[in-house]
Parts: sequence; C-alpha cells; structure tokens
Amino acid sequence: MNLFSLPRFQRLFLNDLQTQGRKILMASAGATIFGLLTYLMFMTGVSGDAPRLYQWLFSLGLLIGGFVTTSMIFSDMHHPVERFFYLTQPVSNFERLLSRYLISGPLFYVYFVAIYFLFEVIAKYLSLFITDQAAHFFEFNDPIVQGVSHAYLASHVVVLLGAIYFRSYCLIKTSVALAGFCVACIAVFWVSMRIIFWDYFPSLFAIAPVDEPPTSFNPAAWPGYIHTMIQLALYLWVLFIAYTSLQDHEA
Repeated sequence: MNLFSLPRFQRLFLNDLQTQGRKILMASAGATIFGLLTYLMFMTGVSGDAPRLYQWLFSLGLLIGGFVTTSMIFSDMHHPVERFFYLTQPVSNFERLLSRYLISGPLFYVYFVAIYFLFEVIAKYLSLFITDQAAHFFEFNDPIVQGVSHAYLASHVVVLLGAIYFRSYCLIKTSVALAGFCVACIAVFWVSMRIIFWDYFPSLFAIAPVDEPPTSFNPAAWPGYIHTMIQLALYLWVLFIAYTSLQDHEA
C-alpha cells in the first residue's frame, strides 16, 4: 500500500472527525457548563477592577482538554474489540497518524479558540444579567494566552506519542515518562559538565563554577533561527518516533 493517497485520506479523515468530534462536542458541553458556573461564582464576590479570568480558564481548558483528547485519540487501537476494525481499515499508517494528529492538534486548537470566544460572550452577558459585572473580555493577543498556545502546540506531539505507545492511562504514563526523561537529561548534563570542567567546580554538587570556564559554547547567544531549527528538528523527530511506534502496533 502506498504511503499517501488523497481520496483515501479524505475518507479516513471524515470518518475520524465524525467519531472523535462527537466525543469532543459532548465534553465541550460539560466543560462549558462547568466554566459558566466557575465564572459566575468568581464574579459574585469580586469588587473593583474586572479580573482577567480568561487567562486561567483558557489556559486550563486548552491544556487539560487538549491533552486528555490527545491521550484518547488512539483508544480504539488499544481496545480489545475496536482494534480489529482499526487494523482492517484500508489506509496507511502515515494517513492514520496524519488524520489524528490534525484532529487533536491544529484543528482542536482552532476549535477550542472559537468555542472559548463563544463561551466568553455567553459568560459576559449572563454575568451582567445576574451580578451586574463581568470579567475582562478574552484577548487572544495576551502574552499568557499566546504562551499557553505555543506550549500546547509544541507538547501536543509528545502526548500523541504517548497515546500510541501506552495501552492504558496514557496521559499519566506520558507525564511520568517525560519527567523521567527530563531528569535523565539534567543528570547527564550535570555529570558531563563536571567531567569536562572538573577543575572549575569547588565540589561535586556545586551549582556554579568558581570562575567562568574558558569556552565559547554559549547557546543563549546563538541566532534565533538556530533555536527555531533545533526545535523543529526535535518536533519532527518525535513525530517520526510516533510513526514508527504506530507501525510496531500494526505488526
């Protein structure tokens, strides 16, 4: 089977969108009701300047909702019954990965921003009707909103890899594995610095050297495009690992 066929991908994408979209819509309805109650409860006891509730509600909604959705995007592949239908679909693994990557990543983000804007409109007028006051309206260009958006889009691919690799409790196992990986990287860096610049540290567990070691290695001074290329390479590398893991599950 060839790696990619547009008509075949379109059929798969529409089928996945219908299946996953139903779950996302149901979860969105429940989250909207919970968000409205939280909004009204907070505004009941507020006096003075309008708070920026959207910084918290948007951030928590996007990260929790997005990561939970992504961690469950391949649940049928691990299901004892649904996995047989999943494996017998006449599509390639690349098409499977691309379809669910788009649904849980870029498309979910666009959907969430649109739904959250609608939520803010409803919450504002409902709060004005009940409490005669409302929180500061949603600002998409807010630095916190932009930072959370970038964090979600960057880390989404890691959760997607966990959804493919782990058969149960994907989000919890992915979080633990990612924390362990970060700790291991820090430990390797710590040991490497002491081996290379041993004479510049007063002790094994010293945080900073006594004098700055004579080295020109300063990643903070590199041009911005180099950092962008490194981040893009890491992103594509994780996507490639997700693809190979998907192939292993099919085998």
